Amino acid sequence: MGKRAVIATIMTFFGLCSAAGAADLYRVRIDNAQQAQALIGTGADAVLRIADGYLVLLEDTGAPRLAESGLTFELVARDVDRAHPALGIRHDGSAPDGGELIFREDEVRLYRIDVREAQRLSADAGLAALPERGVRIFHRKPTRLQPVSRDKAAMDLEALIALVNRDTLEAYTDQLQAFPNRLTGSTGSATSRDWIFDRLTSYGYDSVYLDSFVATVSGVPKNAQNVIAVKPGTTYPDHQILVTGHRDAVAVSPGADDNGSGTVGVLEIARILKDIPTELTFVFALFDGEEQGLLGSYHYAGEAAARGDSIVMVLNMDMVGYMGNTNQVKMYFGADTVWAHRYRTIADSLSTDLIGAYSGLSAQSDHYPFQQEGYDVVFLIEYNFSNVYHTARDSTTYMSFDYMKRIVQASLATAYDADAAYLPTPGVTFATVDDVPTLVLPVETTLFRVSIQPGPGGTVAPGSPTLHHSFDGSFWHTTPMIEVGGGLYDAPLPGPACNGAVQFYISAAEATTGTYYFPDPAAPWWATAATSSTPGFADDFETNTGWTTGGSASAGAW
Repeated sequence: MGKRAVIATIMTFFGLCSAAGAADLYRVRIDNAQQAQALIGTGADAVLRIADGYLVLLEDTGAPRLAESGLTFELVARDVDRAHPALGIRHDGSAPDGGELIFREDEVRLYRIDVREAQRLSADAGLAALPERGVRIFHRKPTRLQPVSRDKAAMDLEALIALVNRDTLEAYTDQLQAFPNRLTGSTGSATSRDWIFDRLTSYGYDSVYLDSFVATVSGVPKNAQNVIAVKPGTTYPDHQILVTGHRDAVAVSPGADDNGSGTVGVLEIARILKDIPTELTFVFALFDGEEQGLLGSYHYAGEAAARGDSIVMVLNMDMVGYMGNTNQVKMYFGADTVWAHRYRTIADSLSTDLIGAYSGLSAQSDHYPFQQEGYDVVFLIEYNFSNVYHTARDSTTYMSFDYMKRIVQASLATAYDADAAYLPTPGVTFATVDDVPTLVLPVETTLFRVSIQPGPGGTVAPGSPTLHHSFDGSFWHTTPMIEVGGGLYDAPLPGPACNGAVQFYISAAEATTGTYYFPDPAAPWWATAATSSTPGFADDFETNTGWTTGGSASAGAW
């Protein structure tokens, strides 16, 4: 085995953390950025983003702060243990055994249940555990669209959707159902994964990769992989449109409709758009572990949000082929309905003769983790629901490929139209030039440099770049940053007393769209004051000090 360019360092810090316990669940309405900041100030743990705000947990000591905040709120449930609320994700809406429904809005159902025990007992528990990290609290303005100039588009929409091949949809769905069961971590999952990867590669995509994570199936950790293909944009490559579906299925089912149909729809759109110029970057994502709790999409969406990806729209297809349908499709969405409106308008204007039915919120598919991260979504599912859902009969025998073709055509047209219609909001982008300090000298000022640039068509408001810092986590001080030219600024970070700590973040305003933050004020950077540090352990792995690979000596030599 070759040398690994890794340095491991362990350092010891001390702190106090309160144990997670029972708290009360509240629904809080958020209409603007000021209200979002007020909610952050209460110390609430936001567990779900909903249509008009958040569901939050607050212990008894925090409830008075919510009452004093001036926010509109209501009590949902008392004595909720942070580890036990779970989302119901079964498309048929059936409740899990032993689960108490404590919140419902449209097709978002929150149950009080020991989700990990339920998932250990069944690979088809129909539950998604809430992420241990609460959702970020913020308010965002609706997406801006511009009238589409067909001069911007390489193809007329009718000509574009004529490229969708019904025979390909049927043949590929046949192929997916022919693999052994596609349960996450199974042999069938691996072979179907490779087939999907090869299909995307055969279309000519240079960037096709496996996005790996660990999924727990019936209490057993399994290696899982999302399959991702990327088509770079020509004008705004930093803004993305995601076209998604889940590639896994439950063990008892061939998984033709659920979700061979959505998987094949993504593949067909990827095939058609490969050589058609687009202004934005397209990402085609086939997620794994959906049936075990939206695991693949939670993994991808969390990392995308952490990277600061600008995802304009997530268009998700899950079960779009049941034969009991003709020309209607359900459309679910998040706080912003812009893409559902666009989908319905486009579908109605084209020869697909497809009617989109507004259906509100849903937590039952892979769009939902993206909605929780604040991205705009539209989720498409068959109007009349399959009567062979999650059974051995979910095969192409019970599918209508004419119906499926209509949905794929309208999805292709909507995604392509969105590429031409989306107008990037002038914002502010941040990037660190120097390493963000984690150790500072006591009482002295430490400078570190940050790049602050306007988004497309925007302007950084003069004098707005500001450093925010706190020595105790409660009172925040502000200091203007020092402009050094070319969009570069020095942040003067004051050092606390020796052995103390300082939390800090940066803000800057775009001239027309308001203030932006880096990082999220709810999760600021922090640094410790000391004159020096001593590593408790370090190894650069340049020499063999007795390490083995793979967890045992038989797994491989150093």
